[in-house]
Amino acid sequence: MKLKYLFHIDHFLVTTLALVLLWLLSIITFNLSILDPVADALDEFSITDVFFEIENNKEENIETSDLITIVDMTDLHNRGDIASLMQEIGLNNPLCVGIDLIFEGEKDDSIGNKELVEAVNNLGETAIYSKKLTDYSGETDKFANRVSSFFTKDIEVQEAYTNLVNDMSSTRVREFTATQQEGETESISFPAAIASRFDTTLVSNHKDSYLINYRNVKFPVVKFDEIQEKADLIDGHIVLIGTMTEEQDMHMTPLGKMPGIEVQAYSLLTLLEHKDLQELPLWLSILITFVLCYLLEITIDA
Repeated sequence: MKLKYLFHIDHFLVTTLALVLLWLLSIITFNLSILDPVADALDEFSITDVFFEIENNKEENIETSDLITIVDMTDLHNRGDIASLMQEIGLNNPLCVGIDLIFEGEKDDSIGNKELVEAVNNLGETAIYSKKLTDYSGETDKFANRVSSFFTKDIEVQEAYTNLVNDMSSTRVREFTATQQEGETESISFPAAIASRFDTTLVSNHKDSYLINYRNVKFPVVKFDEIQEKADLIDGHIVLIGTMTEEQDMHMTPLGKMPGIEVQAYSLLTLLEHKDLQELPLWLSILITFVLCYLLEITIDA
């Protein structure tokens, strides 16, 4: 193929026209209300979704995390039973315990409340507890309030927010933040709080957001009544306590529906292994698109 043909002005003009038409169509799509369903579908699409779908279909590449263990307490509802679970986990030497549960208010079960407080005291600084940031303002990009467990009024514990949809606008969880503004203070996220126990620079050097690396990794799941039987998955591990089959805590991800505690595990692993994904700058994306379209035009015309 001659260079004169390869760099012919016609190929350049056709490729440029095609990109301009695509740009005009995108403007029309996102500004005509009749095309809102199309716009919503495009807005929810990401090329990373395709990448993770392909990666997770490669069964031969599946890894099992030897650092993070999920403890499923979906079937536990009594605070006394949850307290016993926390005590049992604490006795098996976990590196850190992340508890993705919020115990709002003191319930009528005074014995359960007391046992829970005792379990919190026994876990001490090993544990990190969930809170939920509420009343988000798009204008100020801040949360005004929080929902915390009842015992935080009297016991000093480390809390971290477990909000998965940070700005309340997206329906598919692709990224997480290290911190959010809670009033005039900066609040740390659940995965960032746990990761900073092992690397303090992770929060001080945080970005606005991280793309979650949903790579082909599975996390060991231990049922609440299997702690002693599978103590090796607790000893020396980061243990995340949450629900695996509770419909209210299911979230849409690039891999489909996923329990919130598993999303937290992927977010935490992304930080610990420094394997967050990087988005291409807009100019580079346009350049790559132009080159691919140009090559396609030459191939078709050849």
